Amino acid sequence: MSLFNQETLKIAHPEVSFIAKRTIDQGSATIYYSFYIKNCQEPLTICFEILRAILDDRIQFDGGLEVQWISHMPTEFPINSIDFKFIGRVIFYCESPITNDKFNELYKAALEKGLIIHYRGPEYMIEQRLKNH
Repeated sequence: MSLFNQETLKIAHPEVSFIAKRTIDQGSATIYYSFYIKNCQEPLTICFEILRAILDDRIQFDGGLEVQWISHMPTEFPINSIDFKFIGRVIFYCESPITNDKFNELYKAALEKGLIIHYRGPEYMIEQRLKNH
């Protein structure tokens, strides 16, 4: 199950629009984030700013859908999506390419802060499009 939200990130240059997706996993009661970054001049900078916003607790998913699961097992209590924990996984889908070397630098910095990040660039999107047709 996924919860969606549209966010706008303000950086030193013009505002960059992206789509932020919060995915909740019922089985593990966890949350991870995905960001879809449109074609831009400096996608690595945008990824870095998004990570900084996450670490500073500035990425907020206000409102949205609240989901409660009720088990039919007599010993299990209902769980609510607002109680789920963010596990530190972040996926970046970028229309603009980022070199592996540059992304590895960002990956190492994120890992030091307890975040696990993934990059899926234009090649990934093309491959997915071909798979689905």
